[in-house]
Amino acid sequence: MRPEMGRMQGFVADLLTQQGALVETIEPEGLEVLAPPPVQQALGVNELSRLGFGATLPAGAERVGIESDWLDRFERSIGEHGRYLRLVLRPDVPSLLDPQRLLEHTLVLENASFRLINVVPGWTRYLFLDFRYSAVSDEKREGMLQLGVNLGTSALPDAVMGQMALGLIADAADAALPADAELPRTWERSRLFELVDRALPPRLNTALAPFF
Repeated sequence: MRPEMGRMQGFVADLLTQQGALVETIEPEGLEVLAPPPVQQALGVNELSRLGFGATLPAGAERVGIESDWLDRFERSIGEHGRYLRLVLRPDVPSLLDPQRLLEHTLVLENASFRLINVVPGWTRYLFLDFRYSAVSDEKREGMLQLGVNLGTSALPDAVMGQMALGLIADAADAALPADAELPRTWERSRLFELVDRALPPRLNTALAPFF
């Protein structure tokens, strides 16, 4: 089984199971689905249907892939579910042994001096946006692109987004926001759109560069 087909088959199986369908894996690279009425209506399938994900389809199966209209069907089925997710990440951060000395090596003031008064935990907000892109020329290229921003500093954490996403999945289930935590305000819609207009095109060009 090709990796991309395996991911698609797993996604469809999880989605249908969560929506109350009975799903069974069949060979080669397919699913047999007993769907309740809401799933039948959203996906346009019969009560009993077969779905195929590979080059060779099971007998009587309909092909499912990103090049067909199935992504639109899944969008109707999911609706607003899964579009927004808020998680709190509270990792165990070791205490700094000598924050004064660390600060002396990183903060340089011309004709001035400073003294470290205190060190307290800080909180911020990160917003992660997922974009699906499609590029068509002699062949079609599709993928997902993630854009993240620190709402407190406006920094774009491209280099650490992968690690942050893994941390959210692993650590966020039991994490809670302290009552005294001070978070930066959420951005106005116009400010967020300005960021996307400026930051998304070069990242999209990088993702598509091998195919230009």
